[in-house]
Amino acid sequence: MKTERPTEELMRSFVAQALVQDPEASAGRIAVRWRSLQGEVVSAENLDLLTREYERQAPAAHEANAEQRAAQDQIDSPPFRVTKQEIAGLVAGLLPFLVTVESINVAARSYFSLGGVIGGVVAIGLALTIVRFAMKSTSTVPVKIGHATLAGIILLFGAYHVLHGIGVLHTLGLYRFS
Repeated sequence: MKTERPTEELMRSFVAQALVQDPEASAGRIAVRWRSLQGEVVSAENLDLLTREYERQAPAAHEANAEQRAAQDQIDSPPFRVTKQEIAGLVAGLLPFLVTVESINVAARSYFSLGGVIGGVVAIGLALTIVRFAMKSTSTVPVKIGHATLAGIILLFGAYHVLHGIGVLHTLGLYRFS
């Protein structure tokens, strides 16, 4: 156990070293470290000195740590890559243009496309899943926007095919019953 009174310089270097080891450490955590190093209860005078040094040094340590974490997040963030769900969504949104399974009744003025409805519903479901994934991911904002934009395109394809497949676009006069 140390009985000598610690100097201001010793406290300053201790707090600096503690903040280097743990930049997010609180004043209480640093006081606990000091107590374990000294092997005795921290006096009110020493606690006051520790607190003053902490308040003086902590903002710079917190800022440096935040900058370091931000830089690390930029490095760790993967680039934009099209996912399997996005490919499946694009296939579901484009396939009904090529494979038409439709039923047209000119006399009753009705239209139904099974391929369009199935492809549209699958595309809409995948688009919503992609948006949920993009919002929860830890990627950078531009990567999230890329995934969300692709999901929006897939959603538009899906909505078009569902509306076309159940005959809404024919009823509105955008397509002819023929």
